[in-house]
Amino acid sequence: MEFEFGPHARLRMRRRQIPEDVVYAIVGDCDERIDRRDGVTEYFGSWEGRDLFIALRWHDYDETVARVLTVVDTNTRRWRHR
Repeated sequence: MEFEFGPHARLRMRRRQIPEDVVYAIVGDCDERIDRRDGVTEYFGSWEGRDLFIALRWHDYDETVARVLTVVDTNTRRWRHR
């Protein structure tokens, strides 16, 4: 599995100090996974006492490659799932 990190995801990860390997770990062993109709897959998992939400869009041409759309620390006050 290979990820391409979009600029929005990189910004969120940098602000919350979440390394790339954590994204791989949560996607590989998530607590909850939701496959949306629009092609985005949502992953929920924990890391160092923080609950994280990760949204990916898998490439049509290669199911082993995905673009990371966002990484969110759901423990923050402003986050809520739609």
